[in-house]
Amino acid sequence: ACSLPRPPTNPSHLPRPTDKRLLAQSMPPSAFISSYTACLASPSRSNSSFCPALRPTPRVPHSPSRLLSPTMSSPRLNVFPSKAALSESLAAKVTALSAAAIADHASFSVAISGGSLPALLSAGLLATPESTAAVDWAKWKVFLVDERHVPRDDPDSNGKAARESLLESVAVPEGALWEIRPELEVGECARDYAERMRAAGMRMIDHPTAGKVPVLDLVLLGLGEDGHTASLFPGHALLDEASVIIAPIEDSPKPPPSRVTFTYPMIDAAESVVFVATGGGKKEVVKSIFEGAADEVP
Repeated sequence: ACSLPRPPTNPSHLPRPTDKRLLAQSMPPSAFISSYTACLASPSRSNSSFCPALRPTPRVPHSPSRLLSPTMSSPRLNVFPSKAALSESLAAKVTALSAAAIADHASFSVAISGGSLPALLSAGLLATPESTAAVDWAKWKVFLVDERHVPRDDPDSNGKAARESLLESVAVPEGALWEIRPELEVGECARDYAERMRAAGMRMIDHPTAGKVPVLDLVLLGLGEDGHTASLFPGHALLDEASVIIAPIEDSPKPPPSRVTFTYPMIDAAESVVFVATGGGKKEVVKSIFEGAADEVP
């Protein structure tokens, strides 16, 4: 990540992109990556040549009640002509962040969303023997941004998708993927996952309302056509949840209804966050987000 001032921790929303110059007049509908850093990197972890366009910018409130971070890096939007081009660029970014984290603190912690994201990631990272060998897989710690409250071998499981799309094809150590314990009731399942993340050996920060928050090196998020990310849905009460880092949801607008998900304090604490989306159906919600018109979306 770029060497930027570290902001105070906060329980508020993800930063609202405000620079309309980042949005092309006619955005190609195929694929994009949008990223920002949470500005928590130490100087030794900086790599200004990797993301020179990122600069500190004030966060924009969703409502007066939200606590704000005075310094967050500006979002950076990348648009690609095809899924293949997106996968290649995403793999290069993840490989660079992995190498920087391992050089700094001997491990790379990454949280992955479900949907099409695991396949897009693996398509780039496993494209060639050289791209696969460029990653020190033995140092990876992999977490799930959100997970459906289903058995681990269920077709709806995000953990199953991560294993089958990527992790079973590389030399990650046993136990490198932290999965939920679906045999637990969903509320207990969320609490258990939060405690196991706190015990996973990552750096921690103190959050004013959520307590100890692990600092992930990278969070990879998708985007739904309705604007949801993780299992945080437009207009849902979880958008105001700031007392826990992992929350249960039992009324998801998309099936299955029972899930666990990262909350804003967990996402905001990450050193880098990347949103990945493909398809023309998401063009309008992306445009509305970057123009500041989508008040109810994450």
